[in-house]
Amino acid sequence: MITGIYEGGASGLKIPVTRDAKSAVHPKSLRPRQSELGMTIIQSPHDTLSTDGYVFLRGAVAPAICQAFAEKVNEEYHRLHAAGWRFAESGGLAGHLNIRMGREGRALYDSFRAAGVEQLAQQLCGQPLHLAQAIDNLNLPGSCAQDFHIDGAFAAPLLIANVCLVPTDASNGATALVAGSHAAELSYWRFSRAGWRSRGVAPSANPGDVLLRWSNLWHRGMPNRTAKPRPMAAFTFAPGPAGDAARHCTDFDGPLTLFANKYHGHFRKAKELLAVRLPLLDEGLRQARSLLVDHCQRGQR
Repeated sequence: MITGIYEGGASGLKIPVTRDAKSAVHPKSLRPRQSELGMTIIQSPHDTLSTDGYVFLRGAVAPAICQAFAEKVNEEYHRLHAAGWRFAESGGLAGHLNIRMGREGRALYDSFRAAGVEQLAQQLCGQPLHLAQAIDNLNLPGSCAQDFHIDGAFAAPLLIANVCLVPTDASNGATALVAGSHAAELSYWRFSRAGWRSRGVAPSANPGDVLLRWSNLWHRGMPNRTAKPRPMAAFTFAPGPAGDAARHCTDFDGPLTLFANKYHGHFRKAKELLAVRLPLLDEGLRQARSLLVDHCQRGQR
């Protein structure tokens, strides 16, 4: 059972949330549904997720467990940093790294499930889900703002549950969300041209708060202006029952690991330097590439 505060996306509506687990129905695809769920208490979160693309559950997970996992992440970061690791060419300069939760993340996921958040997510989606990925984010001190982006393919949306691990606000890199930007597929050029970039809102959160959002919602991590890293957990859910052995999430196997957030492959150092040192040029090049791709795709139709 979840007992906490639901906060609507763009509307900012707050209502008490208490939900008992019930069986989900099974539509054909993982998309926000407009039909009735038969549960009055979650109609507002359902509508908000459909309209805005995200919804907050305040105080859903035990704060102590969230903070304990955050300490493990920080310990690993400081251990690697003391050993000489600077994560060059993999996001260390831009200030954003990824975290594979490893065995240390199992207690957090167990608490997440015990609180009923996973069952609520299935109710909001209207079908069974399985955990596909447990990859978190570490926002380092002095980081830059990320580019606005979506996670994965627009046409195959997943449901992502971001769990706040430490007090998070504008000072240490809260995530900026663009409500409603998941409703239609947009190239980056069209996203920018339509003025979506100026509509991002970065809500504050406390340990135990959960943000449920669609993967195709435009968003970005904001700068961390404090002296402490800001970790955030993320559980990504895909359609289908969890009973299939082939769907075992391997991100809980092995140790907690930090790795590249964005910059991979050839010229990754140059790409990161361009984004950090010459952001206006990087932005212009990104929009030009997007416009070119958009023009080519329109010409093929």
